[in-house]
Amino acid sequence: QKLGRARERWHSQVHDYARTRIINFIVEEAMENGRQVGMERLIMNFLAHHEIASLTGSSRQTVTIVLNELRSKNLIYFDRKRLLVRDVENLIAAKAQS
Repeated sequence: QKLGRARERWHSQVHDYARTRIINFIVEEAMENGRQVGMERLIMNFLAHHEIASLTGSSRQTVTIVLNELRSKNLIYFDRKRLLVRDVENLIAAKAQS
């Protein structure tokens, strides 16, 4: 399972845009570590922007831009300690639009 996940991340690094990698990361975290709150997924102790950038192979500025864009579209809400994914399916659809 770890090997498969590593292979998917390598493929993503080579073939996907930074925006897509960041959204994929958020979706994976929401599904694996998030807890269901109504129709939303809550991720407590969410990572800092520079940590997300390191994991997705992008810059901190790009992570900030993508997260703010997703927040303005009301797909996510975040603060220093948590991230709330309002609707995972809409977030996946936003990834497909990139």
